[in-house]
This record gives sequence, structure tokens and C-alpha cells, in this order.
Amino acid sequence: RPVAISPVAFGLLVETVPGVRNWQLVQLDETTLAVRVWSATETTSGSSTVVTQAFCSRLTDVLRNHGLENVTLVVEAAELRPDPMNGKFRHVYAL
Repeated sequence: RPVAISPVAFGLLVETVPGVRNWQLVQLDETTLAVRVWSATETTSGSSTVVTQAFCSRLTDVLRNHGLENVTLVVEAAELRPDPMNGKFRHVYAL
């Protein structure tokens, strides 16, 4: 069954993870999200791997709270990708 989660919920998630500079979620299929996290250049919380792991952990909590335990997260090391239609940066790309 389709479940809609507001991008604001993900924005609030980011505020709870120290060291996140920017992020993007891309829905690859019905049960897979690509996660792109860019950490601040200097962070007291550790390496970018630690920041990404913390982000994914919190994201998993948000998904579970919406009954989406079956969603797989795939971490991607990718450039920021603007919307191809308008050139604006979006945090969430859904199917």
C-alpha cells in the first residue's frame, strides 16, 4: 500500500543528526531508497561515515514509525542532482 511521508518529516530528521550539511533521498522502487548524505567538512561527531550511519539510523526510525519496515536503504556517494526539469535542488525524489 502506498504511504506518503512529507518531506518536512525528513527535514526534521536532519536536524537531529549532527554533521549533516546536505542530503537527498531518491526512491528507486517501491521498497528501496537511495540515500545521499554530505557531512560538514569539520564535525565533532566523527567521519562522514559516522554521520551517514547516524542519518540512516534515524531515517530507519522514521520509516518504521510509518509502518515501512520493509524499505531498504542504499547509500550512494553521488553529486547533488538538481531536478532535470527546472534545475532546482530537491531533497526528496519519489516515483
